[in-house]
Order: sequence, then structure tokens, then C-alpha cells
Amino acid sequence: MSGFLSGAWPWVVTVAGFVFLIVIHEFGHFIAAKATGMRVERFFLFFPPKLVSIKRGETEYGIGALPFGGFVKITGMNPDEVEPQRRAADSRPGVMEKIEGAGASREPLPPDVAKRAYYNQPVWKRIVVIGAGPAMNILLAFVILFAISLSLEKNNSRVGTIESGTPAAQQLQSGDKILGVDGKTFPNATADQRRERFIREVASHKCAAHPPTDGCEATTPVHLKIKRDGQVETLAITPVYDS
Repeated sequence: MSGFLSGAWPWVVTVAGFVFLIVIHEFGHFIAAKATGMRVERFFLFFPPKLVSIKRGETEYGIGALPFGGFVKITGMNPDEVEPQRRAADSRPGVMEKIEGAGASREPLPPDVAKRAYYNQPVWKRIVVIGAGPAMNILLAFVILFAISLSLEKNNSRVGTIESGTPAAQQLQSGDKILGVDGKTFPNATADQRRERFIREVASHKCAAHPPTDGCEATTPVHLKIKRDGQVETLAITPVYDS
């Protein structure tokens, strides 16, 4: 059973990720439509059949039974909702009767609702509503990348495995976060650049012997500023030359 769950888990995460992307996409349309004054009839998480819903103002908010995404219904966004006379005026010759017949059963929208319908909005508002969905996905991608970069930054500045028998092993602990070396922190450097500069600072402490011999100690200690268990400490460690 555990093997089945471990094999199915990546698929569950993948499907959940796609569902989340769709919901975020539709939420972008929803927010933009509300912001531009359009009439939003429904905003649902997941697809029908409806499990539960609540109406706030003119908008019905609900949760569906099929976890495959979500949807937002904006008045006048569906071509079938266009008023019969408008559809007939915009139609090609030869199909006017068909359009009029198809729309005859639909009651025209009240004037106060029709003026807020999608098809009655300026082009720039329609562009904003259409573009808001993809914009939310792009924004989410940047947020995820930013979170990953912070995570990598955090991991790269921490002490990993320490070789036993070395001066560092006597004072440093795995998980210590190195904040600075000899008073230098390099705040504007990337994690990789900071690590390289820290190493260079440590290497600047030389042995008295010239050329240095294996196992000789540096003449001056390295002062490491670290953060351990939420506390900031300064350690003095004397490097040992290792050929």
C-alpha cells in the first residue's frame, strides 16, 4: 500500500498543481472584471455539480464536486448572451433568421445589467479582463522563483558536512549560518559570490613557513560571525594548511 501511495504521490502533486494554476488563472479574470465594473455572476472553485454556494451581492461563490479547476461567469462574455438585435445586426447575410430564432427565447438584459455586460465594455477593459488570467500565472511563476532563490540563498550560507579532526570541527556545527568573515559580510553579493569571498578571506591567513608545510597553522585566527539556534556568535578559528 505504501508503495502504491509513493508511486501515486507525484501524480497527485502534478494534478493539484495544474488545478491550482487554473484556479489562479480564473481568479485573475474575476478580480479584473470586478475592478473594471463588469457584472460577475459566479465564481466557483472546481466544476459542477455544485456542492455548496453562497451569494454575496450580485455574485454567487461556490465549490463544485469535480476538482479539475474553476470558472468565473461574467455577464455577456458568452456569445450566446449577446442581445438578439445586436447579434442580428452583426451577423452575415443569410444567417440572420437563424440568429434571431436562436435568441428569441432569451429575454433581453435589463438596461442596468446590459451596460455592465462584457460585450458593452470598452476594448481596453476587455483586454484587461482577458489578460488578467495569464498575468496571474506569470506573477505566480515569479513568486515561486523568488521563493526558490531565497531557499537556495539560505542553504548556501549554511555549514554542511565538517571534516573531523580539523580546527573548524572543534567549533563549527552543521547548520551554522555564516554571516561574515573577519568583519566582512559582502551584503550585495550573491550566495555563490559570498561563499567564494569567504573562502578567499580564510585563505588570506598564511602560515609562518615559506613555502607552507602540510599541517602548519596560520599566524592569525579567522574570526567567523555565525548564527546558531537564533543566537549570533563570533568564533576565532586558526586555519591549518592542508596540501
